[in-house]
Amino acid sequence: MSLSIPEIVIIVVAVPILIFEVSMFVDMLQNEYLSQKDKTIWAVAMLLLHPFVAIYYYFTARRNK
Repeated sequence: MSLSIPEIVIIVVAVPILIFEVSMFVDMLQNEYLSQKDKTIWAVAMLLLHPFVAIYYYFTARRNK
């Protein structure tokens, strides 16, 4: 089984981004300093604009723990 260049790029780029997004989503859910309303807003934003909001969350809300 040989992988083509686009498949390799997807594995190398997309998989780490997905892992980062999921880890930020889990961190957001477990963040005791966020209110339920804030968690709802973060969750909706992460689901709609995933990598950008996950990065923004990492540098703002996650650092404030």
